[in-house]
Amino acid sequence: MTQFQDPRAFRDRTVVVTGSASGIGAVAVERFRAGGAKVIGVDRVPTTAADLHLVGDLSTRAGVEDIVNYIAPAMSAGAANAGAA
Repeated sequence: MTQFQDPRAFRDRTVVVTGSASGIGAVAVERFRAGGAKVIGVDRVPTTAADLHLVGDLSTRAGVEDIVNYIAPAMSAGAANAGAA
């Protein structure tokens, strides 16, 4: 069994998931929360699936810097799923 399949694998961890409002990002939020993680979701579209959701545009350097400066101290892991269309 891999750590990600273990439901306790992310207990007491904070995970940041970009693109958290839909698709792979939304599924990642569910999986990390099921593993015990506190999840910070980042997306241009608001969602309530994560423990904390930040609305941000990661397609610009300034947008990335704003989000990273805010969340970096609390972050244990990240899942980058956002893509520009």
